Amino acid sequence: MNLTEKAAYLQGLAEGMDLGDSKEGRLIRELISMVSEMATYINDVDETVMELGDELDELYDAIAELEDEAEDFEDEDGDEDLYEITCPECDEKLFLDYDELCECPSVSCPACGADIAIDVPCCGDCESCGDCDEE
Repeated sequence: MNLTEKAAYLQGLAEGMDLGDSKEGRLIRELISMVSEMATYINDVDETVMELGDELDELYDAIAELEDEAEDFEDEDGDEDLYEITCPECDEKLFLDYDELCECPSVSCPACGADIAIDVPCCGDCESCGDCDEE
């Protein structure tokens, strides 16, 4: 028997006792009414918790799928190298690929906005940078 059924059972018992309009009778009826409302509320909360649990399970499954996809992800070349640069102002770490390093003489720190000069020798293989010696 769940809480709502038990509250209904108590209400039936009270009605069968013919409590009348005495102070005790009114008190018992109000208590049983309150128990009935609480049982309904608890039932609603329980259903909501079950629904949230189901949604949480779906989110965990979606995250697991994304993690699997991220592990399998490779860029078009399959061998992209990232270079780590530390902002001298705020010590934020930036990760740039080699093409970004060749294309720009400096980058802005996303954390503090500081301009970070990049001093990396060019590979000689990029078309966009003016430092490359084309043969």
